[in-house]
Amino acid sequence: MYHTPKRTVMMQVGKPVTGKEFIGRQKEAREIIQYLSMGQSVVLIAPRRFGKTSLTLEVIRQLKQANNYTAYIDVFAHANLKMLTESIVSEVLDNNGLKKAYHKTKGSITQLMKNLKLKAVVEDFEFLLGMEDKTVDEWTNFSDSLKFINGFASKSNKPMVFAFDEFGDMLKYDKSGEIIKLFRSVIQKQDSTTYLFSGSYESVMNELFVDNNSPFYRLARVIKLGYLEYDILEKHIITTLKSHGIAIPQAQVIDLITQLKGHPYYCQLALQQIYLFYNWNRKLPSTDEVIELIIQVDGSYFEKTWENISSNKELTKVLKHISQNSHGLYRMASENKINASRAITQLTGKGIIYKTENGYDFYDPVLKFWIHKTIYA
Repeated sequence: MYHTPKRTVMMQVGKPVTGKEFIGRQKEAREIIQYLSMGQSVVLIAPRRFGKTSLTLEVIRQLKQANNYTAYIDVFAHANLKMLTESIVSEVLDNNGLKKAYHKTKGSITQLMKNLKLKAVVEDFEFLLGMEDKTVDEWTNFSDSLKFINGFASKSNKPMVFAFDEFGDMLKYDKSGEIIKLFRSVIQKQDSTTYLFSGSYESVMNELFVDNNSPFYRLARVIKLGYLEYDILEKHIITTLKSHGIAIPQAQVIDLITQLKGHPYYCQLALQQIYLFYNWNRKLPSTDEVIELIIQVDGSYFEKTWENISSNKELTKVLKHISQNSHGLYRMASENKINASRAITQLTGKGIIYKTENGYDFYDPVLKFWIHKTIYA
């Protein structure tokens, strides 16, 4: 008999979580909040599916509760600079409950001025009147929107924390990097606003924030997310399943978490799949069965990831080798006459592999299983 699950922590997969549903990153959240509260901007770097957005949103939630002005924008979700500029303005205005009113004006100066609260803001920040003026350069509007963040906070005498998620995507608006230089030049002297930048592609984020010649070098404290702590995941999985009447041996949970390396997304997905498997079969799946279920659920993701790499023979040979053995990579490369150093640089830059004490390994443990099972064979 099928039982409808009640909504609980980590039963939903793939969506950002905050509040009571936020687990395993409390230490990182405290560290980031402490830096931001000191006026130190922060850059958060992590591979995809490591809970970066959830952590960012949780930090913003807590800061908002502490009576800070806050704003959050996913750069990836904005197709052009005009959309991004408008979102910056509306998210800032949301701190005074004016976001909806601003959108309702639809670029009409007449409508905008009818709202007394908006009118008061416009009187202080006249660039808002020209947001829909096609004769005004979009870069000028963007620059003014960045100045607006700090100006609004300063005028209100309240600290502002502004989060830009997937900040590396900023380069899509201008591949020359001039937009990044503009961004830096505007915000570096702001005294009422602190920024939380986050991104998924290490090569881009390192280029922007870590390298000596990067435009944001030393502007922000760099924090790199790792896997979740095993004991936190173990307790959570056992407790959550127990709340649904499912008893799972501690040894099996530890084995599963170890196989998944404490990966946030896959441990979340594993919990969901264990529940569903038990719900249908009235028995627990083995660790191998859970991993197979994850591979089935995310098969299209693995296929797409491999498709994006498969045109490069160096990358595919290196990944095939690492899926089998972390040792002997350079010997294999020499035998196959490929440039291992070049491939490693690209793969680490894409956030696919990382260096270990003994060689290299996958950030994504299930992608490793998938390659070993599907491609290497």
